[in-house]
Amino acid sequence: MKPRESMCAAVRAQLPSTGASAELPNPLASHAAECLRCQAEVTRSRRIRRSLAELADVRVPAPAGLAAAVEGAIDLPVTPEGHRIRQGTTVAAAAGALAAAAGTLVVIGWMRARSAA
Repeated sequence: MKPRESMCAAVRAQLPSTGASAELPNPLASHAAECLRCQAEVTRSRRIRRSLAELADVRVPAPAGLAAAVEGAIDLPVTPEGHRIRQGTTVAAAAGALAAAAGTLVVIGWMRARSAA
């Protein structure tokens, strides 16, 4: 990675935590002042922060029944049937992997026999 690209990457990494080029550490701030790509990133970061700040006051009511649905999902008992399904899925995946490995060995053996002939 070129030095200029690494400085740009460092600026991009620091912007979410600082929010503006003036708050960047000195080497990064001076780079951002000269680099058009970093200036665009700083502008984009400012615009995002401004939009998020405007959204802080927006209140959206929760859909009817959301709280009950969440509480119901949290309080669901763990059933042995659900556990069996997961075990069955695991066994099926293992069997599939074993079949694939066996098929691979058969194809390799066939190719070796064919190349030896």
